[in-house]
Amino acid sequence: MEYLTVTSLNRYVKIFLESNEELKGIKVIGEISNLVLNRFSGHLYFTLKDEKSGISAVCFKNSYDRLRFLPKNGMEVVIKGRVSLYERDGRFQIIVDDMSVSGSGPQQKFREEVKKRLEKLGMFSLERKRKIPQYPKNIALITAKDSAAYSDIVNILKRRYPITKLSVYPVLVQGINAERSIINAIQQLNDSDEEIDMAIIARGGGSQEDLIAFDSEEVVLSASTLKVPFISAVGHEKDLTLLDLAADLRAETPSAAAELATPDIAELFAFIRLTARGIKGATEAISDSYISSIAENKIGIVQELNRKISGYSSEVNICSIKIIGYTDRALNKNEENMLFYAKLIEELNPVKILTRGYCVVQKNKKILNSIKGLNDNDKITLNFIDGAVDCEVIGIRNENLKF
Repeated sequence: MEYLTVTSLNRYVKIFLESNEELKGIKVIGEISNLVLNRFSGHLYFTLKDEKSGISAVCFKNSYDRLRFLPKNGMEVVIKGRVSLYERDGRFQIIVDDMSVSGSGPQQKFREEVKKRLEKLGMFSLERKRKIPQYPKNIALITAKDSAAYSDIVNILKRRYPITKLSVYPVLVQGINAERSIINAIQQLNDSDEEIDMAIIARGGGSQEDLIAFDSEEVVLSASTLKVPFISAVGHEKDLTLLDLAADLRAETPSAAAELATPDIAELFAFIRLTARGIKGATEAISDSYISSIAENKIGIVQELNRKISGYSSEVNICSIKIIGYTDRALNKNEENMLFYAKLIEELNPVKILTRGYCVVQKNKKILNSIKGLNDNDKITLNFIDGAVDCEVIGIRNENLKF
């Protein structure tokens, strides 16, 4: 009997499977598991399973890039593709051409599981909610550039509060790269040196599949790290994403977010004018009241002042008499002291001492009070009361003074 090689058999089965019209363009529902994205080739590999069986699946890069959501383990999806065989391993597989999230039931179950994990981390607690600033100077907007949400927010901000600055962080809001795009924008905002007061994360309405990036566990966790409070405005009134639950404030639409983020400048001007009129009226009323009160109490005030002035006059007279007495006594005492010190100074005057026969001896213009420092032949000067005598030392005797 003729035999086949393994390669021949695998090729035959592959051709057989791929030529079967019923296995072309089939749709299969199942849960994603063992998900792997090859970062070099861009191909996505996973197992599609149900309660009893599993089948290998591959979504090549060109098909993967067209997906409207980011596949994750545990998601129930409907894939459209064709059945084939991977020759090298003889592995039966489905080549995925397109993929969508299955009915709301399974997707809702997956979303609830993510929600429970985030709740355990406290992502939705009221204690985490921060107050939105009343008069923001700079608002960061994270949304798709040139989208309807972007246009609505920009137009409303220009009308309501044109003095605020808008810093735009453009992102993808749907598709497989939306999650990473939003997370990167949040990181850029946190790393920015701009003085941002608050942020708005927004996109317009869409299907549940379109909004799936905003139910992402990674996006919610990233948004929780924002350094400023933020408003989430994803979809329309009926849409409620996990990001909405984690936000400091949720807006039903992007337009509503712009209104919640800013005051109406026309209302502010009206309030300022009204307040100014109120302050002016209150000031005039208080002024009139004080003027009236002063007029009524003028006579009494004058009488009280006169009485106090009279009392102070008497006290001033008494104090004046006391001060004059103190001054006279102090002057007499000072005069006695001056006479005493003048006499003492006179007695200590060295010139007066010279009248009693003493003289002042100088050597090199320095006064001497001892024979120390004198030598034979030194030139000295004797200063008397009426003149001076230049002398030369001819001898030195160490004797006590005798008269």
